[in-house]
Amino acid sequence: MLETGRVFLIGTARCWYQGRRETKTVSATERWERMQVKRQQSEESVTSYAQHKYALYKALNLPLREIKQQILMGVTSFNGASSLFFVYHSDIDKFIDDLMVQEKIALSCKVVRKTTTELDKNIFPKTYSAECAPKTVFIALFATAFAAQLETVAVTHDTLGNYNLKFDVPGISRVENRDAFGNVNGAFSYVDPYGIVRQTQFTSGAHGVHAVGTDIPLPVIDTPEVAHAKAEHLAVLHAAYLAAPPSQHFFDF
Repeated sequence: MLETGRVFLIGTARCWYQGRRETKTVSATERWERMQVKRQQSEESVTSYAQHKYALYKALNLPLREIKQQILMGVTSFNGASSLFFVYHSDIDKFIDDLMVQEKIALSCKVVRKTTTELDKNIFPKTYSAECAPKTVFIALFATAFAAQLETVAVTHDTLGNYNLKFDVPGISRVENRDAFGNVNGAFSYVDPYGIVRQTQFTSGAHGVHAVGTDIPLPVIDTPEVAHAKAEHLAVLHAAYLAAPPSQHFFDF
């Protein structure tokens, strides 16, 4: 009886050892070759290629310096990827930093998505199901372009004849108030091509138009020499006009 049990245990142990011995362990080289074949078949981009390689060497607990060197060697060795690599990431440290930032963003989104899912379960326990779980979100780093400010135009008036206008767009603003007697009080501002804000305030009524601003053209003031030359020129023209015979085709006013 004991002999039969001993033979059974020995046979079981031998079968287990042979089964474990025949199991082939995948080395880092084999994993790397498989990834190379997968990349060539699927034509992965440089970023995806580097991300997979980064994950592979991180799983192998390699130092960061070694990971950088391996990624640099691998990315610059296939399908002209060296040009793309150096155009978009001229520095390997910057490239690794971008990958780490993307990994942190993906992890944060995963935590937020899990928290939101648990919140949905608590708020809507009856309507929530596995089919309506949040979809997988792929994070990509890109520059966000914000929409330009919309135009604002406001016009108000009453039965007494009062009128108000407000016009506002990016870089230009105008406000104008007019009463029933035709008196106008307003302001106007804009940004010139040099980035300087130009402002003008104006009033209009029975006494004319008056404006005060930062870039209003001023009247030309003649110097004494210019004024004397103009007077002599006008005197010569007047003398020539008096000496000329009267025209038969034009009337003197």
